[in-house]
Amino acid sequence: MKILIADDDQISGILLKKQISTWNFDPIYVTNGKDAYKILTSPDSPQIALLDWIMPEMTGFEVVRALHADKHKEGGIPHYLILLTAKNAKEDVVKAIKAGADDYIVKPFNMEELKVRLGAGRRIVELTQRLSNALKKAKRLNNFIARFDRTTGLPNHIYLLEQIENICRTDTPYILLFINLDNFKVINQFYGIEDGDCLLNAAGGRLRHCFKDEIFTARRTSDEFALLFPLKGKNFEEFKRISLAVANKIHNAFKAPFIISGEEIFLTVSIGGTIISYDDDKKEPNEYVRRAELALKRAKKAGGNITVIHDSEAEKELKEKFELERDIEKALKKKEFLMFLQPQFTADGRVVSAEALCRWRHPERGLISPAIFIPITEEKNLIGQLGKIMIEKACKFIARTDNNFSLSVNVSPQQFQEKGFTGFLEYILEETKIAPERLTLEVTEGMFIKDVQNTINKMERLIDMGFSFSVDDFGTGYSSLLYLKQLPLRELKIDRAFVKELPNDKKDIAIVDTIIDIAENFGFDLVVEGVETKEQVDFLAPRGDMVFQGYYFARPAPEDEVFLNYFKKM
Repeated sequence: MKILIADDDQISGILLKKQISTWNFDPIYVTNGKDAYKILTSPDSPQIALLDWIMPEMTGFEVVRALHADKHKEGGIPHYLILLTAKNAKEDVVKAIKAGADDYIVKPFNMEELKVRLGAGRRIVELTQRLSNALKKAKRLNNFIARFDRTTGLPNHIYLLEQIENICRTDTPYILLFINLDNFKVINQFYGIEDGDCLLNAAGGRLRHCFKDEIFTARRTSDEFALLFPLKGKNFEEFKRISLAVANKIHNAFKAPFIISGEEIFLTVSIGGTIISYDDDKKEPNEYVRRAELALKRAKKAGGNITVIHDSEAEKELKEKFELERDIEKALKKKEFLMFLQPQFTADGRVVSAEALCRWRHPERGLISPAIFIPITEEKNLIGQLGKIMIEKACKFIARTDNNFSLSVNVSPQQFQEKGFTGFLEYILEETKIAPERLTLEVTEGMFIKDVQNTINKMERLIDMGFSFSVDDFGTGYSSLLYLKQLPLRELKIDRAFVKELPNDKKDIAIVDTIIDIAENFGFDLVVEGVETKEQVDFLAPRGDMVFQGYYFARPAPEDEVFLNYFKKM
């Protein structure tokens, strides 16, 4: 162990150096405090120092005080500092220890005493060194635990964010890809957590092998990995082409099966990516993560096993959709949705009923098409709330009209399957005092695909209450004649798609004639949608008893306008 001896008495210093070297130390000798301070603040500093209190240029006391004030060795192994002095006053001892000295020896001293004190110093330094090494090891372990995934050994999301932050400080464009294992949760549940971890480890290994050290690979979440790859090019299209090539390499790598518990397991991946570009003003790590997540969601929503690279147009669409979702929720709370009505007529122009249609006049965007906001309400499970608003408006309108008039209102499969749907209908009938026979519930063929028997049972309960059912857009869905035989229906509506080309399209004629025959043989009422010309009316009217709905007779209009134009006269 190295030891520094600093004493301006050269005879004493040389004798000390000679004696201490016999005690398994490697002594260094200087004659002034300034040289001592310089050595003790060097990278390869001795761990123990014997410092004479009185020395030229810088006293031993000043060296001790300066070392602790400057903290040159902060975080490393501290010095073990012994002051040598002829002073023996108690206040001097206290002063030395307060300044940072570890020991204090009064001259003249016994060599055996010095040997024992240096031995104690050696043990303290060695113990401190072991503790320091242990702390460093613990720090490295904590760093690994904090920044690496224990299952795969790959960097984790924290480490990934650090890398993105570093990239954001450079001018090099990168592609950030999020790779999600399709249906991993199902596999994990079926095979168990242990085999699931083996599969994750194998998937991470396949990604590492696919790119070796070219790409930074990380594991973000339970079934999701991430890649960072530097790009070469001049514009977005070149970056996107390279990114898709990298993603395609990943898709190909996952075509080979994984062997788990002796069985072959095939995995596909969904990939969402964004380009960390040098010309991007935002340069925020969390913003790039958000973009990659949005792209991954689009890939998953499209069915999986594809790659989607984020772009500004997609971002704009998503932003508009998000804003629309937020505005829809506000509009539902305030009941801002409107009811338009499209009257239904006999061939001679007599109004017999009407269909309630939902409309939304956005405070800033104006009238928004149902084709835009209805799918969003279905996706966000808000269609039930919207349906209640429309049924309530329909019932209140019926209450204003002649007893011979009926109204049909659309009911989505989600709304129909809600537990409180029947109870709501009972409540609204009580509130508006209308006969349930005057309200027709329009449903689509898709409602009958799942759980047919429970659907039939619920329909029959509602029919017992007095309601009737109509199948909207008949012929465009998935129902079969077997369903028509089983379902308690009153009415079919021929979809406008089969009416548009009448009376010129032979295939449409055949389809419409078939539906008319079905309605007649099953005893269903018939409504024809999308009637726009006199030729269509003249063609259809002789073919059977039916009701017409379409622009030829009347366009959809606000409920008050329809009431004034048609029902005030009745």
